[in-house]
Amino acid sequence: MKIKKLCILFYKLLPSASHCWLVLFIVHCSLFVIHSKAQQTPQYSLYSFNRILINPAFAGNKNQIQTTLSYRNYLVGIEGAPVTQTLTVNAPIQSKYLGVGLKLTHESLGAVNQLNFLPVISYYIGLGQGRLTFALEGGILHESVNWNTLIKTNPLDNAIPQGSNSKILPDAGFGMLYNTSRYFIGFSVNHLVKAKFDYTDIKSANPGFLTKHYFLEAGYNIVVGSFLNLEPSILLKKAIASPAQFDIGTKINFKNSVTAGVYWRTGDALYFPIRFLINNRYSIAYAYDLRISQLATYSHGSHEIMLTYNYQLLESARKKLINPRYYF
Repeated sequence: MKIKKLCILFYKLLPSASHCWLVLFIVHCSLFVIHSKAQQTPQYSLYSFNRILINPAFAGNKNQIQTTLSYRNYLVGIEGAPVTQTLTVNAPIQSKYLGVGLKLTHESLGAVNQLNFLPVISYYIGLGQGRLTFALEGGILHESVNWNTLIKTNPLDNAIPQGSNSKILPDAGFGMLYNTSRYFIGFSVNHLVKAKFDYTDIKSANPGFLTKHYFLEAGYNIVVGSFLNLEPSILLKKAIASPAQFDIGTKINFKNSVTAGVYWRTGDALYFPIRFLINNRYSIAYAYDLRISQLATYSHGSHEIMLTYNYQLLESARKKLINPRYYF
């Protein structure tokens, strides 16, 4: 109920009541969140500079070919904590009302390594002053476990296998997005395929499954002056049977060359993303997470860095559909 009230409150800030049906539909989708076992999706603090990471509907959202490389070291100071490397590429196919993309993610967590390969396709239509986009992503997830790296309290414990095992599983996700030059709202879900992890031959063992993760995000662009914009946003994340988590904050964009922000991730950290546009094509971004949870005693925070290359495309004849000026 609290989630629904927050969504309705945010909608009241939107400039046009004519899109009420759309906003309520996306909010309604976000409320189909039921039980889960664990968080299986990487955590990002620079997602606001590359939103395809959490919503495939952002593929082809801008009139450019965008390539990003990112590296994240989570919970610095804790041995075996997650380390994530990501490559994303996306671009519009203007004549077909399509966007295409690719997400390649590698994450290591203790004895476990995951490699996720997800091609993305999106389709958009003009709606009001903006556009409505639907997207699908589908590929494979390769996971390997090196049992020999585990520290045993009992060296003779035969319940832990020897050597290593690996699995290749199907993976898929869905996203939708409505955005204009002033605001956006999007919903996405990943791990739609309930693929099974089972590294043991013991028939009574309980296998693990890929768990759906849901994301609901909204943002608004406030023009303060000729060279200054504020971009407040809120992100709701929910894995089944895990508590909901919010990322709430704002970015300040100065002359579209320097962007800095402050965000609060509930129950976890304050984080501070900053991005510098080197020229019209290259940018570099960095984020530091300051732990505010009990993990602060053990971790020195988190570091994340992102390099982006943008190749600007020529103006499309379908400018109304392609290019309301997107800030997000």
